[in-house]
Amino acid sequence: MAKTPQKEETKQDYQQYLEGVQTPVMAISKDFEVTYINDYGAKLVGATADKLVGKKCYDLFNTTDCKTSKCACAVAMKTKKATTSEAVSNGSMHIRYTGSPLFDNSGKIVGAIEYVADQTEVKEEMAKSAQQVQYLQGVQTPVVAIDKDFKILFINDFGAKLLKSTADKLVGKKCYDLFNTTDCKTSKCACALAMKTKEPATSETISNGKMHIQYTGSPLMDENGKVIGALEFVADITKIKEMMGTIENVVKSSTDVSEVVEGLSDQILKAAHSIGAMGTQSAQAADRLSTSMEQVQAASQNVSDGAQSLSKLAQETANNVQGLLQKMNHVNKGTSEVNKIVEDSNKLAQSVSEGGKQALNSLNQIKSASTNVETTIGEVNASVKNVAGLADDISQIAGQVNMLALNAAIEAARAGEAGRGFAVVADAVKQLAGQAG
Repeated sequence: MAKTPQKEETKQDYQQYLEGVQTPVMAISKDFEVTYINDYGAKLVGATADKLVGKKCYDLFNTTDCKTSKCACAVAMKTKKATTSEAVSNGSMHIRYTGSPLFDNSGKIVGAIEYVADQTEVKEEMAKSAQQVQYLQGVQTPVVAIDKDFKILFINDFGAKLLKSTADKLVGKKCYDLFNTTDCKTSKCACALAMKTKEPATSETISNGKMHIQYTGSPLMDENGKVIGALEFVADITKIKEMMGTIENVVKSSTDVSEVVEGLSDQILKAAHSIGAMGTQSAQAADRLSTSMEQVQAASQNVSDGAQSLSKLAQETANNVQGLLQKMNHVNKGTSEVNKIVEDSNKLAQSVSEGGKQALNSLNQIKSASTNVETTIGEVNASVKNVAGLADDISQIAGQVNMLALNAAIEAARAGEAGRGFAVVADAVKQLAGQAG
C-alpha cells in the first residue's frame, strides 16, 4: 500500500511535535533497537539522533530495569498496555519512563515507544524531604502537617502513638477531630492564624480535656508563595503545668508562713520590748535595792556605832553606878555616922554636963555630913539624866534602822528571787533595831 502525501505530512508533523518535547522520546523495535529518538533524548546521552538509530536502547540508557522483567517497554509489548516504571540510568540519573506498545496496520506488535522523565532533581528533593521526614519522625513530640481544610497530610510516629493510632490511619482526617483542643475551630487556633497571617503563631491549650499542650503553627507555602497548609509542632506541657501548680502552692504556703513568721516576729519584738522594760524596771529596782542596802548598811553601821556607844555608855553607866554605889555606901556610912552622932547628941543632950562645946561641934559635923549627902544625891541624879538621854538617842536610832529595814524588805519583795538574800538581812536588821529599842 503506497503512502499518500497527506500521511507523510502528518508523520512529519508528529515528529516535529516530538522534537519539541523537552524530555526524551524514543521508539524501539521488538529487539530493543532504536528506530527513532528526538534531539532532547540524543542530547541527554551525549550524541545525535542519527548516530543512535539502530543501537540497542539498553546500551544507551543502561537502566536498572534493562534486560529484566521490570522493563516497562518489554511489559508493554507483552501485555499490549502502557506500563510505567522508575529506574536509575547510567548509575546516577533517576528516571520515570512509560512504555507504550506500537502496532502495525494489522494490529501486530512491532515495537514500543518510550517517554522518559528525568526525576533526578525530584528524587534528590524527595530524598531531602525523606531525610527531613526522618528527622521529624525522630522528634519526641507530635509534628503534624495539614492542608488549608485542616486535613492531616503527615503526622510523625510520636504524634500517632500519642493518639493511640498509626500515621497511615490518621492521614486524611481532620486535626481538630483528633486533638480536640479548646482552640480548635476558634480564632485562637495557631494553625489558622499562621495560614492567615503567613507568620508562625504559638498558643497554649488543653487537648482532649486533660493534656496541657503548647503548639506552634507555621504556614506551608508552594513555590509561588501561596499558602497551602500549615506545619504544627506540639509540646506536652502537662507536667510543667503540674510543677507550676506545685510551685504556686509552695509560694502560697511560703507566703502564709512568712505572714505567720512576721506576726510571730511582731509578738517576739513586743515581748522583747516588754522584757527590756522589765529589765529596766529590774535594773531600777536593783538600783533602789542597792540604795536601800547602802542605807541599811549605813544604818547598820549607825546601829553598830550606836551599839558601841551604848556599850561605852553602859560601861560608863556601870562605872557611874559603881561610883553611885560607892557614894551610896558612903552615904550609908555617913548616915551611920549621923545616926551615931545623933545618938551621941542624944547622949550629950541627956548629959549636959559634958559641955555645950561638944554639942556645938556635933551639930557642925551633922551639918557637914548632910551637905555631903546632898551633893552625892545631886551627882546620882545627873548620872541618871545622862543615862535617860542616851536611852532616847538609842531609841531614835533604832526607829530609823527599823524604817530602813522596812524599806529594804519592800525593795527585796519587788526584786523577787534576786532580793531574797536582802530580805533576810533586812529582817535581821529589824530584829536588832527591836532589841536596841
